[in-house]
Amino acid sequence: MEFDSVKTVVKAFIKHAADKEGVTVDSGWTTRQTYHYLLAYRNTILGKDLKNVSRSLYQVIKCLPFELIDQNECPCAAPSGLKFLRSLWPAPPSLKIDSVTSLIGNYTYNEVVWRNLVHKLNSRNKAVRERAYWSSQTQNIETNPYGEGEYIYLLNQEDSQIAKVVLLAEDPLVVQNFRDCKGNINPCFDPEEQTFMLDKKLLVVMYDMAAKQLKAGQERKLDVNNDGRDGTSENPITPIKS
Repeated sequence: MEFDSVKTVVKAFIKHAADKEGVTVDSGWTTRQTYHYLLAYRNTILGKDLKNVSRSLYQVIKCLPFELIDQNECPCAAPSGLKFLRSLWPAPPSLKIDSVTSLIGNYTYNEVVWRNLVHKLNSRNKAVRERAYWSSQTQNIETNPYGEGEYIYLLNQEDSQIAKVVLLAEDPLVVQNFRDCKGNINPCFDPEEQTFMLDKKLLVVMYDMAAKQLKAGQERKLDVNNDGRDGTSENPITPIKS
């Protein structure tokens, strides 16, 4: 499926807002700020029906390295012969992680909620206890230069591992310029030229939602101080991110 670029979508939204709702996007907003404003509505639309989201919207992190960690960081002790691993850096925030597999895709980890991991590992069923699992947990790891975020954990037989992760990202741009196996990102990455990952049939739905909220925000700012001045010269809505 083909997607429009971020720059094209932002321009289309500005025109849609003016034509359909008679409102203008604040001139102080950058393309990046307008993108993040639209992104919130994209995620609202997708989040309402995750089961039926097009597979074309899922992205792949092809190389996420893991390292062996101390048992104290885990909710319980690993069964004999198995070890806990943690991703070297956080995964991108996501609406859904679809799968975690070995690098070549021939081995799939079973998802388990962090708080339920202890129950899986203490199961009376040997096959359940010894199954390879993945889970995620938000951590602020002081010794990790990549800091706070949602780290992925593996229960595996090896001391190190590289995994492939398929996910529906909250911000596709983060995945498009995610770290490689060595932790590097592309310094020449141009967000405006990247694809805005939303089905074209849903773009108008997103434009409508965002434009109506923009109009409502501007109307709330009309003479908010009752001083005879038009307050719409201010940013009508605080962008989601700067």
